[in-house]
Amino acid sequence: MQKKIFLFASILGILALSSCSQESEESQEQQRKELRSSSSIKELTEQLKAYNSQFYIQNEEQTAVARLPKITYSKLDMVKIAISDCKGAIRGSGGAIGGIIVGAASSSLIKFATMTAKKLIIAYWKEHHPHKVYGMNNIYAYSDSIGIYHNAIEYSIYSGNRDCYKLPSVNIVRDAHTRLQSMSAGYIKAGMLTSPDMRNLAIDIDNVRKIDESQYTFPEYCEKLKELNPEDSDCIDFCAEYIYAAVYANLTNLDDYTGKVIYQIRNSNAAVKDKDLLYGLVQVAYASVLFSQNLQFQSVSNN
Repeated sequence: MQKKIFLFASILGILALSSCSQESEESQEQQRKELRSSSSIKELTEQLKAYNSQFYIQNEEQTAVARLPKITYSKLDMVKIAISDCKGAIRGSGGAIGGIIVGAASSSLIKFATMTAKKLIIAYWKEHHPHKVYGMNNIYAYSDSIGIYHNAIEYSIYSGNRDCYKLPSVNIVRDAHTRLQSMSAGYIKAGMLTSPDMRNLAIDIDNVRKIDESQYTFPEYCEKLKELNPEDSDCIDFCAEYIYAAVYANLTNLDDYTGKVIYQIRNSNAAVKDKDLLYGLVQVAYASVLFSQNLQFQSVSNN
């Protein structure tokens, strides 16, 4: 009798496990279908908002500030620098991966160095690389190392000249281009930015640097960036959603979160050029957040 009961219980257990496994597979398949159904950047942004909602808690702004270490940069500073990165990357994207890196590093550097100077501090970078590279990371596959090049270029220019924010934008763009050229055989192999490319990118960055971000909230600053080039609006919205979650949300692991966002992009039905651009922009934003999080500061008066 006991053997029959045990056999019956075992069968029920197997059926239950099979059912759970099937439900899990069905749930994963449903998620994949939802990802594939996104065919535009706007749809991907809405999907990201829905995904991010699980990470926010009541009064998340106050809680996030309470968790913030006592550093000179606020989280609001961090998100504004990161979205400036992305704006520069979008404007440079006509020059392919190299344009994204140079545009992001140049635009970010100006905002970062300007903020730092206004606060009468010197910033030091504690970590030299993003925690994770989303790709092969070899010298020819430099599209998978956007974040590493972005941070390395930005900090090398700043550490060499802390008054670099006073330089004309075209000088900063050319400096970033020269440094990337020396760092990456992939950049040289893929074809570098031309002089007209750099001049045009500098004009776009000039427009960004004219905006005094300190006068605006994060959403207002994003709107100002979109007003400069309305065609950038969808990408700005997507980047802003990622950046806000990366800085303010109750994430347990930024690397894992970023990997899942990239998975959503790659498995959508969006146009290949849109997916490639968003992939690069997320790498830029991720690197920018890590850059800000790993800064330490020293008062100018102490030197």
